[in-house]
Amino acid sequence: MAAFAVEELTALFGSGFGARLRPLAASAWGAERLACGSYSHALPGHAAARTILAAPVDDRLFFAGEACSAEDFSTAHGAFEAGVRAAEQALSCAAVRGRCRAPSG
Repeated sequence: MAAFAVEELTALFGSGFGARLRPLAASAWGAERLACGSYSHALPGHAAARTILAAPVDDRLFFAGEACSAEDFSTAHGAFEAGVRAAEQALSCAAVRGRCRAPSG
């Protein structure tokens, strides 16, 4: 996988570019027994379900991940942003209950 990516990038940007690349990490999520190589997708006409998936349950259970992103689904940055959103929602709800301070920013 890494060799293929380096080869493709080298073809696009020249041999000097490829010489500077070093793979840092790779995942084997396809072999992960709980994920089973899963990949989220919305059936045609059902993309709005991502909003439902991302909605808190009783202001006590918060969901995050790329599948919860309406605009950036199937991406790492979509997962990150959904995680930040869910954390902010959880902190805000906890602050209302007096358990912690509200998120800043």
